[in-house]
Amino acid sequence: MDHIKRVFGALEHSCPMYRNDNLEMLHDDLLPAERKRLFLARHRFSKRAIKDNLSEAEIIEAFSFTFSDGSPDRPASAS
Repeated sequence: MDHIKRVFGALEHSCPMYRNDNLEMLHDDLLPAERKRLFLARHRFSKRAIKDNLSEAEIIEAFSFTFSDGSPDRPASAS
């Protein structure tokens, strides 16, 4: 198991696709730069979660760009 943790921790710009990934959102609703930002943030948090606890506020802040108005607390406005 230590070997797997070391290899996963060594990955910098690559991350796995997860079974429950919303591929429609990832590929239809996000711009390429936003997709990259999401994947890199998720991978960075995954690596940290192996060693540390993550705060909910930190996670929400990192992914708030995926919400249409930048806030997870308000529903998206109808266009």
